[in-house]
Amino acid sequence: RRVLRPVLVGFVTISVGCGLQPSHNPDALRSLESASAVVTLHFSDASVPPPYHRSYDLTVQRGEVHVVVDSYGDVLDDVTVDLPDREWEEFLDQLPDAVEGLSPAGDDVGCAGDTGMDFTVTDGQRAVYRVSAGGCSGASGELKTQLNRLMEPFANRVDLDKLTEPDQSSDDTTVGIPGTASTQPLPPTTG
Repeated sequence: RRVLRPVLVGFVTISVGCGLQPSHNPDALRSLESASAVVTLHFSDASVPPPYHRSYDLTVQRGEVHVVVDSYGDVLDDVTVDLPDREWEEFLDQLPDAVEGLSPAGDDVGCAGDTGMDFTVTDGQRAVYRVSAGGCSGASGELKTQLNRLMEPFANRVDLDKLTEPDQSSDDTTVGIPGTASTQPLPPTTG
């Protein structure tokens, strides 16, 4: 009886997990309904001090582009702008071809603290396409570039570059490149 329980739990976990995995196949995007489809680009920033840390969720659906920018969970900006239906439908029509050739970038062993990206398309209820880029490899960097390029028209609508700028009013007392070994505390001031 005790032996059976772990085997059953493992079987149920594997069976359920496999059934919920979204496809990396662009053909899964060809039957999306524009009224219910949702596209999300999630960016996780590298491990850097809070004044410089900016992660975001850029979500696009019929009628709107929505972005939430945060720093370690503290929401810094939450912006929603209108999106013409024609632009949304054109994007969805081109999406299967645009993601052709994108593939998940494997995690780099021994690489921690770098940026990560998840691109997910849902049909309103479940993920039908997902690709992730994380780690420090060149393949991951190329995938991030491709995902940024794909979502650029929507990022521009919400002025994402401005929203993700580091906090210039910080009283941070470090010099150098944030989050690297070159960051050194400033010496105390005298007089």
